[in-house]
Amino acid sequence: MKNSGVTDSILDCALAEGKKLMSNEFEHVNQISHWYVSDQLRFDQKLIELRYRTIKKSLTGKYGLELGPAEGSMTQYLINDFQHLTVVEGSSMLLDRMPNYENVTKINSLFEDYILQTKTYFDFLISI
Repeated sequence: MKNSGVTDSILDCALAEGKKLMSNEFEHVNQISHWYVSDQLRFDQKLIELRYRTIKKSLTGKYGLELGPAEGSMTQYLINDFQHLTVVEGSSMLLDRMPNYENVTKINSLFEDYILQTKTYFDFLISI
């Protein structure tokens, strides 16, 4: 039993440290998100459009998942390809800047947290 207590203590410590790291990562994502609003180039927007046109024929299914949509440059195209699209973004500021679409659910979360918690099935996942 003594070993079990030591092991439990180590696991508890590791879990606490992991939560602290994830919290720091969440803060970091929110800090760097301003780049998408203030410094992103028109070139980046065109590149996203080109990527979409390249993958469009591969988009299949009713339920899509977009990881890291930022302010929704790709999302604006994807909304027409899925009955329902879930977007997972770590920055609440960027999610707030994204327009509300009838068939889109916005989730403010780190990918790691969302993927571990969701029980939802998606036909297609995109992360650009």
